[in-house]
Amino acid sequence: MDNRKDYLSVFTLSKAARPHTGSYTITAVNDSGRDSVTVKITVKGRPSAPKGPLEASDVFEDHLTLDWKPPEDDGGEPISHYEVERQDARDGLWVPCGRANDPHLVVDGLNKGSHYKFRVRAVNAEGKSDPLESEQAVQAKNPFERPDKPGTPVPVDWDSDHVDLQWKRPYNDGGAPIEGYQVEKRSKYGRWEPAVEVPGDLNQCSVPGLTKGEVGGDF
Repeated sequence: MDNRKDYLSVFTLSKAARPHTGSYTITAVNDSGRDSVTVKITVKGRPSAPKGPLEASDVFEDHLTLDWKPPEDDGGEPISHYEVERQDARDGLWVPCGRANDPHLVVDGLNKGSHYKFRVRAVNAEGKSDPLESEQAVQAKNPFERPDKPGTPVPVDWDSDHVDLQWKRPYNDGGAPIEGYQVEKRSKYGRWEPAVEVPGDLNQCSVPGLTKGEVGGDF
């Protein structure tokens, strides 16, 4: 009866870190020859930071959209979600503003006119990554503003049932082309009511449907 015990070999990897993940070949040698076995070792840890840039788009006075890329290293575990924080330049404090399962988030609840920076962390079962931070602050504002008011309409021709008007274009279009003008009319003691709609490339019109003999009037 053979009472000899099998030899026991122990492989120890001290201070293991993510870069140690890979395949290792162990070879045993004796007088009769040699034999090898390859083992794959996965060292798990926190994910690396999400890849940048952290981009803001579709910016409005109360919300915007953030996009980024997944981390190069998931830490050996699936990314469960991303945590996003924002910093208002007025107080400099980082506060949570949302979680996302994908590298994309619409951030709501912004204050009009405030300047914000953002940062995002990837999270797996081992913990949170270092943050990816936006390079520049973004101001919460609408991409287009209301245009200035046009000039006062001036009658250039008229008859018993109509009047031709002309006006100056707004000094400031609010950052977008003027789409159209809405002309209203009222008699001297009446209420404002729609008269005619004019394309944005024109600054004149003819207002029909006036009542002959009507006293006064505004446009």
